[in-house]
Amino acid sequence: MKPEQKKANDRFIKFMNDTITKKQCKNRMEFAQRIGTTPSTITHIANYTQNIPYIQLFELRKAFNVSINYILFGEGPQYISEPVKNTLEDLLNRVTELERNRK
Repeated sequence: MKPEQKKANDRFIKFMNDTITKKQCKNRMEFAQRIGTTPSTITHIANYTQNIPYIQLFELRKAFNVSINYILFGEGPQYISEPVKNTLEDLLNRVTELERNRK
């Protein structure tokens, strides 16, 4: 796993831990359920054996209003206030745009 991917995983796990600490979720299982995944996937992300799936980023954005740009690249504000678009296509277009801009 590339260093920038590890940093994204670290930001994701830190966000999850902060969410639990702030009582927005009771535990890792509830966090996983709210973003449509399993605790096992969260463990794989924490252990750097899996990147964060795009669909979980989208669900994270919808559930907690967190910036995908912040999680992936550590840039911009952690939270955003713009409305969530409801299609996976919108998310993939945004991620593709961000990846192009980083090259």
